[in-house]
Amino acid sequence: MRTHQPLACAQLRGAAAAPVRRGAEGDAACRALLAALALNGLARSDAELYLRANCDLRERGPVSIDIDQRGGGRLALDPLSLADADALLDAALAAAEQKAGVQWNGVVLRVTGNPSIVAGAVADEGEGQD
Repeated sequence: MRTHQPLACAQLRGAAAAPVRRGAEGDAACRALLAALALNGLARSDAELYLRANCDLRERGPVSIDIDQRGGGRLALDPLSLADADALLDAALAAAEQKAGVQWNGVVLRVTGNPSIVAGAVADEGEGQD
């Protein structure tokens, strides 16, 4: 699996778009890549309940996703898993590389937590009870 790197802001504003091949297929591939990147970010955001320090959230039920349709209808969808979001981003990137000459370059930031902090964590009294 490819390591995903964020696009630089200048790339999104078009400053690095000169080598990108134009045309209907290339434009569609670039739009699909941006959509896949957004969906990947949403899936990662939805996978985490941490809002800010000392603000622990608890879900009341399973995640539900509804899309409003014409005529007052709704379409229920399953949430996008991280694995599916990564696969979608991989496919969109491969298509954009082939059809539009997009190059995915940048710095990868890896953060490793301190295991002693995790080992010292304890559940709050009454946690898990309603």
